Amino acid sequence: MALTKTKVGVITFLDTRNNYGQVLQAFALQYILKQWGYDAFVIDYEKIKGKNKCKKFILSLIEYLGFSKVYWSFRDRNLWQKDTKRKFDDFKKKYISCTEKKYRTLYQLQKNPPDAQYYITGSDQVWAQLISDQDNRAYFLDFGNDDIQRISYAPSFVMSEYPSELLSQLGCLLKRFDHISVRENCGIEICNVVGCMGVKKVADPTLLLTGDVYKRLFLRKKIISSYIFIYCLNIVDKEEMEWSAINAYAKNKHLNIIVTPSSGVYPAKELFEGVSYSYCTVEGWISNITYSSLVVTTSFHGIVFSLLLNRNFVYVPLKNAFKRANDRVYELLEILDLKDKIVTNSKTFNRAVLAKIDWCIVNEKLEKYRETSLSFLKESLNK
Repeated sequence: MALTKTKVGVITFLDTRNNYGQVLQAFALQYILKQWGYDAFVIDYEKIKGKNKCKKFILSLIEYLGFSKVYWSFRDRNLWQKDTKRKFDDFKKKYISCTEKKYRTLYQLQKNPPDAQYYITGSDQVWAQLISDQDNRAYFLDFGNDDIQRISYAPSFVMSEYPSELLSQLGCLLKRFDHISVRENCGIEICNVVGCMGVKKVADPTLLLTGDVYKRLFLRKKIISSYIFIYCLNIVDKEEMEWSAINAYAKNKHLNIIVTPSSGVYPAKELFEGVSYSYCTVEGWISNITYSSLVVTTSFHGIVFSLLLNRNFVYVPLKNAFKRANDRVYELLEILDLKDKIVTNSKTFNRAVLAKIDWCIVNEKLEKYRETSLSFLKESLNK
């Protein structure tokens, strides 16, 4: 008789139509868990968006009636049409297992929680969702009975200090966890403030797999000559990406430029002229990075996959209201001794491009970081 597999339910962000890192971090964690023999699945939780009850009610009604795709496609028809080319839904159906039941509120999760022996929250910025909104407590695993083992794997607070008026509630939620890890040092400090000690810093789930795994699963044939690949996220002006310097460098080196814009705080827009826009699939995105001569990005996961696929890169820090997200990139590049690849006030784009990378050393450091992170996950699952 076949043994019943241990069930592991993961709650994370997975509702994106165009953020490649968000989809790949969910894929990577589930891939590892399944490789270890667990029946792993993502808990299909997507809050109803809206800041007031009236708007939430209208949006929930639209979804209940099955018109959500129609609504969003008409709301921003141009972006929707481009996003359909990325085929994220196809990728999720093929590579990521989810609960059949769709949860939209914390109450629904508490009333009928997913059946599992372990719950994992993370990765991504799930703990940046303030618990002043009741439904955000779902990301702190405030559902299911006390017998279920609760683990956080690499969630990010994306803030250096948690609101003081919410610290008491945060402490109560975190004390239900059996094992806690976070992605940044500031996350450890926040946990310590509310009395949770011994919190581990671990790698983003995408770093748990080697570049060879991603290439084996997703790499497609090269279809263009030498090029710079720009992956831009959370910018509203082309000069936030050092566009003048990129354009001049490309002309000097006779390189084409491919751009993939994605939505974050700000919606994806075509900001650059004289380039080829690629609304690629996840597989196409991996391929665009793999075959590029240079990757220029404002994205954490853009940097992660440049590292995993051993491609020269330049990180352009965000300069707008979302610049607090830079810390996770700074910390990762500091671990790898690659801070020279960051554009700063004193370090120009051209200097960052020319900064050398010893891939043997980088890969060795990545492997050590991977091993300690996998060890945390194994120990948390009593494996």
